[in-house]
Amino acid sequence: MDIDANNIGYGNDRVRVVDCDTFYHVKPVKYFAINQEMSAIHADMFGCGHRALLDGEHRAWMIYRTRMYIHHLAAWRTGFEAETWCQEGHRLFFPRAVTAKKVGGGLLFEAYNHWIVLNMEQGRPEKPSYLESRLRYPPTNERWFDPAFPKFPQQEDFSKGVVSRDKVHMDYYDYDYNRHVNNLSYIDWMMASFPYEHLDTYYPSFIDVEWKRQCHHGDALVVETRSKDANQFLTCIKRIDATGVEEVVFHAVTHWKKRQTVV
Repeated sequence: MDIDANNIGYGNDRVRVVDCDTFYHVKPVKYFAINQEMSAIHADMFGCGHRALLDGEHRAWMIYRTRMYIHHLAAWRTGFEAETWCQEGHRLFFPRAVTAKKVGGGLLFEAYNHWIVLNMEQGRPEKPSYLESRLRYPPTNERWFDPAFPKFPQQEDFSKGVVSRDKVHMDYYDYDYNRHVNNLSYIDWMMASFPYEHLDTYYPSFIDVEWKRQCHHGDALVVETRSKDANQFLTCIKRIDATGVEEVVFHAVTHWKKRQTVV
């Protein structure tokens, strides 16, 4: 990654076959992976990356919310250029944007994020001032987005019916450096909750995600998807305790379009 004089980070790569679905188009989780990786590297280059904070200060970066707009599906071997920047703190959040475009082409996606820095010993987030002497922000006339996200939709808004409800099967590679479930696994589980016929025909053009609770090895999880109409869905991943009580640990609203409109 290169960082310019405005503190904007730039990186590039290409879509590999492992990133693609049966149509040789990028899986949604790949765009979330780019979002995560660009964010992590940018923070690391300012001396406050995930491993440095966790090993040296017992703090950890955690993503809380992402609003992703998908404009175009990259295909296998497509080269892309991504950029990222962080903004001044908003409430307890570190707002961050990541965008990517095809090399010599148009926009692939935009992702607007709320990150927190969690004090691992106290179990609560630090104020953004904790890192203000280390992170650097671009001038607002260069890059800026409104960090005041709209309130997350309610489950009652998605009352048309349950599309699916299944048990989540976690494996060893769902866990990250914190020994928590990696945020990308939730995206995979969400996508897997949709029928094959739906995925053959539609692709999400907008994904609004909140990671509400951390999950660990041994947690009993279910994934449930409800519909509002033919193009809008709510997916919840719930943890079930020993008494059968369910707690939402992740939820996502997705808007879908016909595949041919985003390729």
